[in-house]
Amino acid sequence: MKMKLPIACFLFGAVIYASLELTQGQQDNQGNEFYITFIKNILAPNLIVFVTTAEYEPVSFTIETSQTGIESGTATAGQVTDFQYPSSYELTSETDRTKWIHLKAEGDRKIIVYAASEVQFTTDTCLCLPAEDIDTASTYVAVMEDSSVNTYAEIGIVAAADNTVLSITPTQTITVGTTSVSAGATG
Repeated sequence: MKMKLPIACFLFGAVIYASLELTQGQQDNQGNEFYITFIKNILAPNLIVFVTTAEYEPVSFTIETSQTGIESGTATAGQVTDFQYPSSYELTSETDRTKWIHLKAEGDRKIIVYAASEVQFTTDTCLCLPAEDIDTASTYVAVMEDSSVNTYAEIGIVAAADNTVLSITPTQTITVGTTSVSAGATG
């Protein structure tokens, strides 16, 4: 059985509505593997990835980044470990393809990951969904622009493999990079 999980958050005064369809029984944020990217903030932020676990024993994991290689960490229940990254990890254009962070727990162990782009007055945070819990056939995101504040919502997407094809079918006309995609059309 599929269930829609609505998510709402505020970004620079714009409201973003996201809806993810997850298979029932997979509705938690614990996972073995995560892919993260950061969207551009209006100021140079502190980019932080937080890792913990709900498991009774500590969990070893690796973090691979597109810019610095691989480092190791250990997640312990009741404690949060943070990893700081420079603002050069932010996506700065729709053509950025090399700004990602990949976390992988040892064996079949589970970790919990969340991230923050921290700047006074414009901090954005997210709870990261594990790669193994996202059903690629039914996952979708819908974004609504709040034109009263003259800003746009942005989404950063990281694919787990090279040459991944992404289909976007918006409910209203949007611009993806420099391409306009009409409501109901797939781009």
